[in-house]
Amino acid sequence: MTKGHGSLDAPGPPDGWRGRVSVRWLAILGVSLAVAAAIPLDLLPWLRGPAPYPPEWEWGYRPGGPAHPLSVAAMLAGLVIALLAATGGGWARRRPRVAAVSVLAVATAAGWCLQLAALEREPAGPLRALVARALSTSISSYHAVAIEEGGDPRALLRSHATRLPELLATAKHAATHPPGPVLFYRAAVALCERSPALTDVLLRAAGAARRDSQTEQKRAERAGGLLGALVLGLLGVLTLWPLALLSEALGLEPLPAARVGLLWTLVPGLVVMARPSTRRRRSPSRRARSCW
Repeated sequence: MTKGHGSLDAPGPPDGWRGRVSVRWLAILGVSLAVAAAIPLDLLPWLRGPAPYPPEWEWGYRPGGPAHPLSVAAMLAGLVIALLAATGGGWARRRPRVAAVSVLAVATAAGWCLQLAALEREPAGPLRALVARALSTSISSYHAVAIEEGGDPRALLRSHATRLPELLATAKHAATHPPGPVLFYRAAVALCERSPALTDVLLRAAGAARRDSQTEQKRAERAGGLLGALVLGLLGVLTLWPLALLSEALGLEPLPAARVGLLWTLVPGLVVMARPSTRRRRSPSRRARSCW
């Protein structure tokens, strides 16, 4: 129908609009695929971080790929994607609030498990890798300072400011951050000291056999490192709840807000935390063995 006779034709997009959108998304896709291909081949080492200094900020590169299959991690990531798709289903649209809470609850468990499953890439396995990181003086150093300071948190708080120059030489992270993380690991170790059963459960889960030469105190310290690392990972995943609430506060409906929280579980910084370069330090398997 022509103008003046009640034309039903909706105004079309501006000339060239579709072409510009297509080119833009094709460019984004092309760059993403190029970066994804460059990472496993290490074509652009600077993608792994700004090392050589500080080396803690560089992702390690293992030419042989993951030490163990990452099939469980892939399935958990697929579960999160399936939850995203479920938020668009009819049941979710009929009961958006219930659906949002349900998918976020499942994503909390899936996201925490995804962190551990992704650590299957380490030769020593997920739990031993967590212990190696917690006990390392270069990755965080919080656990090491917590052990050094002993069991009196008030003494740590009183001496913290005066000890900063000393810590700067041996425990840079503990020296440049508030004492909260040190107190957190001190609490985790204290809990394992008071509960030998908890210590045994944690170390058995990590595959650490009891040794006659190993004191109960050392076992509690290692179990406390593992407990602290597990709790920190869980706290990181739980961030999806305030993210969803914040998204609602900014105007999103419950289901779109839940999708924001779901996507948080797939953020690389949450799933695979950086560790020192394997080219400049001992291998992860050797470092993990030294923790036991």
